[in-house]
Amino acid sequence: MKVYFKDGFKGMSGKNDDSIFYYHSKCGVCIVRSKPEFKPNATTNKMKQIMANLKLLNPSQSYKQNFADYLDDYNALKEMRGNQLVSWSNVYLKMLFKMAKVNSEVNLLTLTREQIFADNLPCKSLKAAIAAGLLPIVDGYERFDDEI
Repeated sequence: MKVYFKDGFKGMSGKNDDSIFYYHSKCGVCIVRSKPEFKPNATTNKMKQIMANLKLLNPSQSYKQNFADYLDDYNALKEMRGNQLVSWSNVYLKMLFKMAKVNSEVNLLTLTREQIFADNLPCKSLKAAIAAGLLPIVDGYERFDDEI
């Protein structure tokens, strides 16, 4: 269910019974969803290990800024309406998981900076990732050439 307000609805967020609701300022909508139940299992454990390993990649500040700058252009794309991303890290993770899906030799559990440069993986720069088809092309994407 999507809720729309005419006069803005910026001050309300929180929990009520089994629901969580908040105003998403970038998309301009109020989001209401059921409160998630966390049940640890093999999948959540594997995802936890993947995220811990990806944190060890420690991308450079200029690399992060490239993703932050790309985010505005990405969200402005016609096909992204309604599926906008909020943070540079969302784009970063989307790229990494798509790379792992496309290239079966890439294992996100064991990925290292050294492997990225040794195997010349497209995630070493945003420009290379866009050229490899991991993310949609935006105008002027050639400027995003800072390395991880």
